[in-house]
Amino acid sequence: MKKVEHAKYANLSPEDHETFSSNYFGGMEQMEFQKFNVGLAMLLKAKEIVDCPFVLDKIEECETKLQTAYDSFITMGDSLYNAEKHKEANAAYRQASDLKPKEKYPFNQMVEIQYRKIILKADECFADKDYEKALKYYDRAIKLKPYDDSFEKNHKKCRRKVK
Repeated sequence: MKKVEHAKYANLSPEDHETFSSNYFGGMEQMEFQKFNVGLAMLLKAKEIVDCPFVLDKIEECETKLQTAYDSFITMGDSLYNAEKHKEANAAYRQASDLKPKEKYPFNQMVEIQYRKIILKADECFADKDYEKALKYYDRAIKLKPYDDSFEKNHKKCRRKVK
């Protein structure tokens, strides 16, 4: 640490010193365990106590690693999705979403996977003339994607048959 940073750190109250150390070193440890979002939160708490370049450098490093891990899960999820491996794709999108819960893309992809699964099941029931069951699946699909009318014809036929 530079003298100025060391001086800031040295002038802390015992309570602030403990809180800073706990968050700074805890954040570093979380980064080692690749829990970047937890590590970042801890480092940001440490920064509130000691706002200096060495803390900012670790925050930047953690943000970069977090973004890299997120991008990796998204790329993996997209590849698996395109290969029709939806269960595995969903797991990759879940990991991406866990890293960045506010990002909409992985959540939207998980909804799309669920939607496709429901439509597939609805169409199977429809083909088997199990209209009551198909209707339930189509109704679930409508709740996920109310603007999609690609199955409207089958949905209407199910409603007529069930009534």
